[in-house]
Amino acid sequence: MGTRKRPLQPESAPRRRPRGAGGDRWDRATEASRLAFDELLATRLPDEAVARYEEHLRKLSEEIPEFAVWMRHHADRAATRGLESLENTLLQVTSHRDPARHRAALARAYRAELGKPILGGDAGDLTMPALGNGYLDPRYRVKAAGPGARPADESWWDTEPRADLAAFLVTYLTTPQAADAPLLLLGQPGAGKSSLTRVLAARLPAADFLVVRVALREVRAEAEIQDQVEQALRTAIGETVAWPDPARDADGAMPVVLLDGFDELLQVTGIHQSDYLQRVAAFQQREAVLGRPVAVLVTSRIAVADRARLPAGSLVVRLEPFDEPQQEHWLRIWTGANAAQWNTGRRPLSLEVLRRFPDLAQQPLLLLMLALYDATGNALQDAGESFGTGQLYERLLREFAAREVRRVHGDQPDAALPALVDDELLRLSVVAFAMFHRLRLWVTTAELDADLAGLGLPPSRMQQTQEFRTPISAGQEMVGRFFFIERAHAVPTRST
Repeated sequence: MGTRKRPLQPESAPRRRPRGAGGDRWDRATEASRLAFDELLATRLPDEAVARYEEHLRKLSEEIPEFAVWMRHHADRAATRGLESLENTLLQVTSHRDPARHRAALARAYRAELGKPILGGDAGDLTMPALGNGYLDPRYRVKAAGPGARPADESWWDTEPRADLAAFLVTYLTTPQAADAPLLLLGQPGAGKSSLTRVLAARLPAADFLVVRVALREVRAEAEIQDQVEQALRTAIGETVAWPDPARDADGAMPVVLLDGFDELLQVTGIHQSDYLQRVAAFQQREAVLGRPVAVLVTSRIAVADRARLPAGSLVVRLEPFDEPQQEHWLRIWTGANAAQWNTGRRPLSLEVLRRFPDLAQQPLLLLMLALYDATGNALQDAGESFGTGQLYERLLREFAAREVRRVHGDQPDAALPALVDDELLRLSVVAFAMFHRLRLWVTTAELDADLAGLGLPPSRMQQTQEFRTPISAGQEMVGRFFFIERAHAVPTRST
């Protein structure tokens, strides 16, 4: 709760004489005393009143549990989640037009995502929060991409963090400038970029927006922008649809294309995608000339943002890490979703434990990973203060490798599995070192091929066991497997 202060009265402002008996004392007071009294009212008194109010509020919450629950409920309602305020704002000014068939089908498909788990995969006996409830609107920074823009560099970001992402997106998507150039949405791994596009696709009202979400890892990397959009249309609604058809039938609705995962496109095709954002802008310009203006949002990891030329007029948005209040709010959602588990001897994860893993707890996906890992036997809570991030990563990586080995080589005797696990971890370490000694957070398949060949490591025994498959290089195999590792880390194997 902020401090409420009143500016000091200027010397020329007339002072109101206090009523009652105090008025005589005011008349007898010196000018210095009156100034001191005014300053007390304007500065110290509000601070002390707020401090006393918060102290009484804290004591009341401790003495009456129902009051504490009520306070948390109102705090949760005040905290924005799932871009609800974006949808509510747009519905206040909606045209109420009935969407055409394809647009209505897309809207139904995307709306259904809000009720699905925020992350797929087997969570065992745990309950994964639904996307619409478990996604917290992040803080962000925004900056225009002028000449010489370097959004991958921390020093380039001289704008202040903001907490009104829903309001920003409403403004952006309802202005003509959105159709001039793509908006580049950046975040660290696990920042929730894909979840944001899923929520946005679900929240934009079908009466006023034609939304197509394109998961770039699921379409042909070498295809033109329109072809990628049409592939996504088929995936979403099960029909082969030419893009001009729904765009032409939009009937005043704003087409919005969400291209999710530009960084994965780069890893598949290397440097040949450096003009991708320029091609997106050319696609927008063509559509505008044909009377079908379209807004495009492209997501990417921060680390590879400088590997593509930014078109003139682009905006860049960077998702900020979770702060402690957001972490605490997310923990309440997680604890509530799994309330039944706390009657089985498990203990809810606490903010105090998360403080031991600040780099992980600041990213939504990695925060979920910590909660899943701790949910079995309270592994994080019971590990002690000395158990740090390095040990956690080592355990997660070994469990991931063991799970992969068991999946592919389940027919092997148990005695052979440890050697296969070590082989898998060796390859992962080579990929990590390939990035480390090049002083960057990405590596091309050609570079991986050279490194693995130099160390005498052909494609792994896992890849060699797959029949009826065109052979791929060792580097291509590892790049493909790293995409799976990102998903696997989010739902780690729970150790006994």
